[in-house]
Amino acid sequence: MTPLERLAAEPEEVRRKRGTLHTPGEILQQPWLWRDTAGRVAAVRDRAESALTGAAFAVLAGAGSSLHAARLAEDAARARLGAEVACVSCTDLLLAPEARLRRGAKGVLLSLSRSGESPEAVEASRVAAERFPNVVQIAVTCNAESALARLVNAQPHGLCIALHPKSYDKGIGTTSSMTSTALAARLLFDAADVEPLARAGEAALAGAAGAEEAAAAKPGRVVVLGTGPLEAAAQEGAHKVLELTDGRVPTMARSCLEFRHGPIAFLDASTLLVGLLSTAPLTRRYEDDFVAQARTMGVRRVETVAPPDGLDAGEAAILGVVWCQMLALFISLGRGLAPDRPGSRSLVNPIVQGVTIHPREVPR
Repeated sequence: MTPLERLAAEPEEVRRKRGTLHTPGEILQQPWLWRDTAGRVAAVRDRAESALTGAAFAVLAGAGSSLHAARLAEDAARARLGAEVACVSCTDLLLAPEARLRRGAKGVLLSLSRSGESPEAVEASRVAAERFPNVVQIAVTCNAESALARLVNAQPHGLCIALHPKSYDKGIGTTSSMTSTALAARLLFDAADVEPLARAGEAALAGAAGAEEAAAAKPGRVVVLGTGPLEAAAQEGAHKVLELTDGRVPTMARSCLEFRHGPIAFLDASTLLVGLLSTAPLTRRYEDDFVAQARTMGVRRVETVAPPDGLDAGEAAILGVVWCQMLALFISLGRGLAPDRPGSRSLVNPIVQGVTIHPREVPR
């Protein structure tokens, strides 16, 4: 059995006490969920094509891991639409929708939200519907009964894609939901065959020992680097380590080459540096140069994650996220934490807490 399979196979009471009742299994289930996701997107292909055809601009929005998922789909959106494409946090979109959405020309707002209940995502969608009737809204969520799903489905041309209920993670670290929403968004713009990615995901999960060994080095800091879509994967990877260690392991994510320009000061002798390597030959040469340099810097460990042949950059990024999920899980366990809910402070919650939606017209 692989390290993840061993964790998932432990007796339920043991997993409950260790805080592994959900997270290991939710990481393991991703390849079959990707196949299911592909079927769900294919079932609404005609409606999606109608929404996308003739779009002069598109905005992809989310928050937290859902924003990283949106960024993993940005390259596919640009290739499909040949239009102005922006990826923005829904927290920014609700504050200044006019900065991203245009009146007149047809546009698309693609909202990604695991729960569909994020107050900012719902409000951004509501404001877009109210003020920008030319914008067709599409939502991807794991919760078919959510406020976002209801709002988008109520619009004349709205399309909500509800993913398999099992993608709605019960562990605090969004794993299945993140990669499944990212894949659904990519498939909206590019109806690629998902089978090579699913098989590559199964192989990556079978190789979990590499992530377990990296975590066993007990890093005090983690840096994750990537280029293009892999930078978004790096952001999600660092985010996952931060979540599953309750902030006890400082993290940073950057573009591999940009990291030299100041952020490199973050490195110290306790750092684990993870490089998510590109599929592009020229980019890979630059990354290999940096990895060689990094091995001389006295950091605790340098790990590289290379994609298998035949995958594009976006697919490689999804695999990079999976590797980082495993790393975060094993670092969490190595610190004696409960990955399903590692913190006692309740700062991180499945649905963000403490948000008040204020009236849009605020007196000066």
